[in-house]
Amino acid sequence: MNAARSDSMSDLTAHVADQPLPLSKFHRLSSGDMAMIRRHSSATFGIAKPEIDLERRGATFHFVHNQFDLSRTSLHVLDYNCSDCAVRIDMQIQQFLLLQFSLRGEAELSQDGMMDRISPGQFKIIHGDSPLRGRLLPGYRSMILLVPRAALSAALAEQIGQQPKKPLIFEAACFGEDGRGAALASLCKTLCANLDTGGPAFMRGPVARRMEDLIISLILWSLPHNYTEEFERDETSAPYYVRRVERHIAQNAATALSFADLVAASGVSDRTLHYGFRKYRNTTPMASLKSVRLELARRALLEPAGRRVVDIAMDCGFPHLGKFAVDYRERFGERPSETLRRHLLMDRSSNAAPNLLCSEDWHKRR
Repeated sequence: MNAARSDSMSDLTAHVADQPLPLSKFHRLSSGDMAMIRRHSSATFGIAKPEIDLERRGATFHFVHNQFDLSRTSLHVLDYNCSDCAVRIDMQIQQFLLLQFSLRGEAELSQDGMMDRISPGQFKIIHGDSPLRGRLLPGYRSMILLVPRAALSAALAEQIGQQPKKPLIFEAACFGEDGRGAALASLCKTLCANLDTGGPAFMRGPVARRMEDLIISLILWSLPHNYTEEFERDETSAPYYVRRVERHIAQNAATALSFADLVAASGVSDRTLHYGFRKYRNTTPMASLKSVRLELARRALLEPAGRRVVDIAMDCGFPHLGKFAVDYRERFGERPSETLRRHLLMDRSSNAAPNLLCSEDWHKRR
C-alpha cells in the first residue's frame, strides 16, 4: 500500500516537473543573484530583512517568480530550481496573511513553535505575528496567496457589525486541500489554471473584485482564527444588517423601495446584503420585500373598505396589476379578485342574517 502510494506520488511529482511554471504569462523575476532575490522578496511581501540562503555554498539555482494581482490580493508562484540543495528562510511577513500551497516537493516550515512538513495536496497558514523559519527542500515549488491583513480586518468588521475589539489572529496551521480549506484551495488553483489558459481579461474590473471578496470570505469562514467561535456561534442568527433591512421593509413596504434603497438602509455592500439574506433567510432582499407586500395586500383584500383590487395593489407597492395577480395566485392559490369576492359574499351573508331575524316576515313564518 505505502509503496504504491509512493510510486503514485513520484509519478505525480514527475508529471508536475514536466509542466510549465503556473502563471507564466505574468512573469515578475528570474535571477540567480541571491542579493537581488532578497531585495525582491522584501518589496513584494513586505519583509524588512528576509534571510534566504542556500544550505550548500556553490549549489546551482535559478529563482523564478510569477505574480498575478487581483485588487488587494495576489497570487504568486515561486520556484528556486535548486535540485541538489535546500533553501533556508527566516523572515516575518507583517502586513499580510500568506497561504502557501505546495505544488511540488516538500518544505519544513516553523511558526509559533510548530513545525509542519507540507507536500503537494497541503497548504500552510503563515501570519505576520511571529517569525517564519524553515527549509525548502530540493525541487520545491509553491503557490502563494497573499492577502492584506487590513482587508481581512475590514471584512471581519462588516460581518460582525462593529470594529473588532481585538486584532484578527490566524492559527499557524497546516491543512490538507480536501479538508476545511478545500473550497479555498480549489478556488485558488482554478483561478491559476484559468489565468494560464484564458488570460486576464475575465479578471478585470468588478469580476476581479467579486472574486477577491469571495476569497476573503472563504478565509474568514473556513480557516481558524480568534473569532472562529463567534462566527460558529452566530451562524444561525442573522447579522444586524439583515434584521435592519427587515425592519425597514416592515415600516416602508407600501412605498417605492428599490434594491439600492435597501442597501442604503443596511449600511453594508450590496454583495454582503445579498449574501446575508441568502444564508440566513434563504431568500433575497427584494423577494423578502415582495413577500411582505403580498401579506399586506391579502389583509387589505379581506378588509377592502370599498376599494378595488387595483387600488389595493397600488397601495401595497405593486405598480403592475398583472404581475401582482400572478404573484398573489402563486403565493395564496387564488386570484386577488377571488379573495375579494369571497369576502364580499361573506360580508353580505353576515349582514343579511340579522335583518332576517328582525323582520316581521320571519315572525310570521314562525
